[in-house]
Amino acid sequence: RGITMKTFTKNQLLVGKASSNDAGRHALNGILVEGNKTIATNGHILIMNENLEPSEAWELNGVQWEEETPFIISNEAVKKALKNFPKVKKSDDKNRSRMAIGQSSSTGNVNISAITMQNSDNDKIESQAVDGRFPDYKRVIPDTTDYIKVGVNATYLKQICEVLEKSGTGNIVLNFKKEDTANHPIVIENIDQCDEKITSVLMPVRL
Repeated sequence: RGITMKTFTKNQLLVGKASSNDAGRHALNGILVEGNKTIATNGHILIMNENLEPSEAWELNGVQWEEETPFIISNEAVKKALKNFPKVKKSDDKNRSRMAIGQSSSTGNVNISAITMQNSDNDKIESQAVDGRFPDYKRVIPDTTDYIKVGVNATYLKQICEVLEKSGTGNIVLNFKKEDTANHPIVIENIDQCDEKITSVLMPVRL
């Protein structure tokens, strides 16, 4: 039967870096597509990407989705899709840099039959949806209204973590100043010091 496909950005598929490869946790071996969101978790970390500027759906065979049922795309299919993203220029239409994703049937459960992914060059990837129930991610993500927000540069944080992860178990501690937190340096240290103590300082960025 025909399907309606929504377009997703490459970053929305990159959330798969947080998915699990544990065969015993089958439902976590991929990314959940729910409306304009993609979510992945391995039980230790969770990443969600919500497309705030969704484009119009691409219709195949003129069939509309009556109800958008969440489905899970396998890690293997996500990797193939990432390899099939077309190279685009900034001047290109934004849909050129997106992947259309749709489900071929809707049963009211996550356990649907088939997934179709198609890029703007009409290259298609067909795969079976992961058979399983994805965890209730909404219960994991806290309300950050009362949180202290501190901005940092992701590249600098990554560089620090790449050094710290080689020490001991790779666990680290982040030290924030109690007062005026957002305007003071963050001190990041290794917990399991062994024969080394690693101290790094990360300057905040303005929000």
